[in-house]
Amino acid sequence: MMLSGSKRPTIQSNSVKIKSIIGTERRLKEKRAEKIMTTFYEQVNITPKPDDLPLLELKQTDFSKYLFDLDDLDRDQQLLWELTNALFENRPLDWLRDLVKPGLEDTLGQFRKQYTNDPFSTVFVYLAYGQRERASDEARRAGDFKLSMYISHSATKDLRAMMKEQIEIFQKTPGEWSEYSEFRKKCWYVIAGEFGLVETNLVVTEGISWQCIIGMHLWYSPSASLAEYNETRRVPVNPNLSQMTTLKRTAAPDKQCLWYQLLQWWLGDPGMAHLDSWPLDLLFLLSVYLPDRIQDDAFIEQWRDELEKMDKVEWALFASQFGKKDKAADRVKYILRNGEWEDQDRLVQQFQIPKKWIYIAKSLRAHDDWDFEAEYECLIEGELLNEAFMALLHFLLPKNFYCTPTALRTGLTYIMEYPDQERPDIQLLKEAYMYLINKQEEKKDDLLQRLQEYSSLLENFPNAHQLIIKLINAIQD
Repeated sequence: MMLSGSKRPTIQSNSVKIKSIIGTERRLKEKRAEKIMTTFYEQVNITPKPDDLPLLELKQTDFSKYLFDLDDLDRDQQLLWELTNALFENRPLDWLRDLVKPGLEDTLGQFRKQYTNDPFSTVFVYLAYGQRERASDEARRAGDFKLSMYISHSATKDLRAMMKEQIEIFQKTPGEWSEYSEFRKKCWYVIAGEFGLVETNLVVTEGISWQCIIGMHLWYSPSASLAEYNETRRVPVNPNLSQMTTLKRTAAPDKQCLWYQLLQWWLGDPGMAHLDSWPLDLLFLLSVYLPDRIQDDAFIEQWRDELEKMDKVEWALFASQFGKKDKAADRVKYILRNGEWEDQDRLVQQFQIPKKWIYIAKSLRAHDDWDFEAEYECLIEGELLNEAFMALLHFLLPKNFYCTPTALRTGLTYIMEYPDQERPDIQLLKEAYMYLINKQEEKKDDLLQRLQEYSSLLENFPNAHQLIIKLINAIQD
């Protein structure tokens, strides 16, 4: 299937190597687009509607179906797709834990070496990497049984308020809280949901990677939201020692990181996401699956255009049916009109495009090319009889009218091809052409009168009116 004029110009280069790279990238891109759309098609229930676009309903979302050929993508995009799936499956906390886990052993080694005399540094590292059970076990070995219990129970209960009260009690008890080591205090503050500057010269998340800090805000919070994390990152309008110190001594996130943008878009501040830098195929899927979050059709339209550039125009038609329904029909008709369709059955059977729309589009294309015969035949084939008659009367017969036997017989052939031979206009035209061919004088006056009456009805239609006048003049001669 080809769409006329849809291919982008070939890039000319004297470097064979560069041409090869471009070709490989394009092939991978087109291969991925084909797989994306094939998979997406399988996730949609299609119910035909007579003379209209079908009813499209998404099946139960299984975004894992789209996690194929990730090795063809760069690491940032791989993580973006994997996190999207985790978010759809409601397990972003597990995903973050798996993301940072490779760094756990190195961090443990560094902290144990640097803080030899503080066993709670190990507890803190486990908490920083979301390893709640191991943190609980280490806290018990270090001798803080309450902390061990709270860490364990925090997996299913919101203990933050109780932990804060407990910390206040410790602080008021002479000699107790002051004897706690730096990391023992940090562990208590983590379970209490405190991550910034909590005491003079004590920032809980200091020395931890930004990925782990994000995880801590989610793992030890009752709500899966980055609102509190964003609040700690927000520079106060008025100088705030606590917040400024927290910002200075806490690792800043990489705002260009795609998965970080996605996490903010989904769980935090959508304004931090630069959607234009995300893969277009993913944006298309998000627009379809999450219309409340992406409320315009911009990415659907961009993905449709991209599919057209790849000559995947059937998929462009399918993609065009999503988004706002009041625009979908116009988008589909536009693509149909500008395409040269070799496999019409696929459009009808696989995509449930109304058959009449296809024939109207083909006829309009033929009309644009001044091929009025093809337009007429196409409309008849599509059983669009009123439109076919208009094409016959207003364009095909006027274009081919000459008072020669050959031309007259050609015109009569067109008239005889019209399926409804009982139609009064067709009968009148047929009689007029047959008269000019056979010259049956006894029917002349009646025929002229009827043609005169018919011409008066067509005064506002120059082509058809002129045709009838020519017929009248020819008969009178």
